[in-house]
Amino acid sequence: MASAAASAASRQRTSNIKAYTKRITEHGKRKQWQEAMETFRSMQINGVTPNLITYNALITACEKSWQYEQAVAVFDTMQLHGVEPDIVTYSALICACGRSKQ
Repeated sequence: MASAAASAASRQRTSNIKAYTKRITEHGKRKQWQEAMETFRSMQINGVTPNLITYNALITACEKSWQYEQAVAVFDTMQLHGVEPDIVTYSALICACGRSKQ
């Protein structure tokens, strides 16, 4: 019984992460980096821990809005929280800096 409850809780956490990440991605597509950041903050306030995909979506949202400083700040934050960057992370970060000629 306890494992069924743990499994249900795990599925709920995964569902919450996906929902927040989807909203961040949608804001990014509309070049709404501030709304993406607010969604990210709301996620944390509500106790949902961002994963690599969430951080990548947020860095990409910043990149699409030409906010390289914000992208770098998100990158620094993800590393402070022990989330290892991947090729998607580095690609978005390089694009953000390139757009801003940094």
